[in-house]
Amino acid sequence: MSFIFSLINKSPMLSAVARKIARRFPRVKSAVLKMSYAAALWQINPLAKGGKTYDKSLKTVILCVHDGSFTGAPVLGWNLAQGLSETHNVICIMLHGGKLAADFMPFCVGFVVPMAGSIADADPQAFANRILRPIRSAFGLDYVVANSVESEIAVSAAAIMDIPSLSLIHEFAEYTYPPRLIKVLNSADRVVFSSQLLASSARGATGLVLPHALIAPQGKCLLPAHDNQQHSSHLASLLADHKDGETFLCIGCGHVQIRKGVDLFIAAATQVLAKGVKAKFVWVGDGYDPERDYFLSVWLKDQIQRGGHAEGITILPALSAADLNTLYERADAMFLSSRLDPLPNVAIDALSAGLPVVCFDNASGFSDYFQEDAMLQQLVVPYFDFIAAAERIYEVAMSRELRDNLSQSARALAKRRFDMDAYVKLLLDCLEEVSTTPKNHQ
Repeated sequence: MSFIFSLINKSPMLSAVARKIARRFPRVKSAVLKMSYAAALWQINPLAKGGKTYDKSLKTVILCVHDGSFTGAPVLGWNLAQGLSETHNVICIMLHGGKLAADFMPFCVGFVVPMAGSIADADPQAFANRILRPIRSAFGLDYVVANSVESEIAVSAAAIMDIPSLSLIHEFAEYTYPPRLIKVLNSADRVVFSSQLLASSARGATGLVLPHALIAPQGKCLLPAHDNQQHSSHLASLLADHKDGETFLCIGCGHVQIRKGVDLFIAAATQVLAKGVKAKFVWVGDGYDPERDYFLSVWLKDQIQRGGHAEGITILPALSAADLNTLYERADAMFLSSRLDPLPNVAIDALSAGLPVVCFDNASGFSDYFQEDAMLQQLVVPYFDFIAAAERIYEVAMSRELRDNLSQSARALAKRRFDMDAYVKLLLDCLEEVSTTPKNHQ
């Protein structure tokens, strides 16, 4: 079946015919899609043995991660795998492969990943029969944890088999596929939002009350260290140019895309540099390719050049874990310029390193958590107001005393709010509770 769909996709003539049939016969299209989603499950590799030995005295939990990319949710999933494995047998299901897949293996007794493509859209009943039932037969199965909305199929299949489940929600409803979000909210026994802002987004978009929801920020994540990762020559050169420590360094992090607000970061940087501040603004993240990307990168490059302060603004490719830590140690502040960004790991890391993080109100969970501290409240500026953000960054750059006070408050908040051990314990307590409490989402 998978071969047939692959053949159709590769042939322009067959693809054209398939599209015509789908337009003319919608029911045929629906049936074919269901067949294709079911066929995707046959791409599953046999359950692979993980690096941990199954312990029959422990309960077994499935951790479902939507893919193995080196991004926020999968990195959090990797940290959860470590934490859960200390007290449970962990089976990891990865709906789409990626370079992080191998890093999960040492903490799992079993691992499931498709040979190619994604199984995120497979039929939940087929997913339950093809994946969950064999796992339960081999290891027992007490809980299912879905790492994001994109892992919805795991909680939908768990509901079919009456297995207690919990879903972490790190996505705003505004950019989430609505039917998938609703399925998660209706199927999971508990949903955990990383901030009140995210919960409000889900409630507003769906009209659901969500009595089974919990608000809890994730803990600070460790990053997998790969032996083959090399230190960035770009970063080394940048830090060498400013080793005197007198140049104010403000950073931004994330894949170069519209949502991350790289254009707003550049706009604020240009405003600060225009004041004559001795400063450097550095964005770190893959995706910047002005030679080929005419959708965004070419315009970012033009924005930097036309602003007249190109020497003070740099965009670097993604860095290794070690290099990121070096950057946090050297940086003086971060500007979280995202239009919408739930609770990015990089900002938690920056706070943990004592960096003041300037952010927009109503754009991330940090605007909520910063209200706990009078010092940190200063770092929240009106939504999308990059001029106000530039003013705040300028104030931080010009006052060592202010910077030191903000740094102290940032570390205190990070220690108080973003504790991974406490986060894992909370999730396990939730699962224990739902295993003995009848589901009632009404």
